[in-house]
Amino acid sequence: MTPRLVLLPLTLPRTSRPLPSCVDDAVRRFDEASAAYGRGAHLAAVDGFVDAADALRSCVPDEVALRTVCWADAVFALVDGGQDERAAAVVAGLPTTDPGCAAAVRDLVAGVVPGT
Repeated sequence: MTPRLVLLPLTLPRTSRPLPSCVDDAVRRFDEASAAYGRGAHLAAVDGFVDAADALRSCVPDEVALRTVCWADAVFALVDGGQDERAAAVVAGLPTTDPGCAAAVRDLVAGVVPGT
């Protein structure tokens, strides 16, 4: 039985400053990837999640984006078959500056990939 992966909408903290337009582009890419996953187009979804994470990294390279970026990395590892090695590599490579994010992704990996 294939585990189900529930994708959460991409959200960033609200600020009084307007976010750069490139954030809108990253959110659009994430939404498109989520829709592709929902249609069963898993390879297209993987590409979309990678694009969204890369766009967000280059657009908002600070702590505001860190949690969203590592979630996108986790989804990238898990959506393409949920292979143990890829998921473990993502968890091992998580930034240590945000232990809450790392713990959340480890929980996601443990819930989707058996034996982790």
